[in-house]
Amino acid sequence: MELRVAAVGIDMSDATVIVGVMEGLESLPGSEGIDEVDPDLLSAAGFEGKTGQIVKLPHGEAAALLLVGLGDDVSFDSIRAASGDAARKVKTERAVTFLAQTPVEGATRAVVE
Repeated sequence: MELRVAAVGIDMSDATVIVGVMEGLESLPGSEGIDEVDPDLLSAAGFEGKTGQIVKLPHGEAAALLLVGLGDDVSFDSIRAASGDAARKVKTERAVTFLAQTPVEGATRAVVE
């Protein structure tokens, strides 16, 4: 999989957007869009933001939205694991991840490892 840094405001119409969510559905920097997702939909899917949980949802500006659970203690290792899990679930040719914006030292490195 090719990784590139892209500017904000890129066309995501053919991409899967990857967003990290803490346990309890707490938003992180770059994941503010989670507030727009219907909590009943997440509840029906059993998604709570726990480590290892992933849910794929429709997205108005992208091919899909992939929410990945980071648990209640976000760390370099949890970001790395979530990034790898998400990459394996992406079915589109492109993916845009916001996991690198997580306020954890080395988050960008964790995403690309």
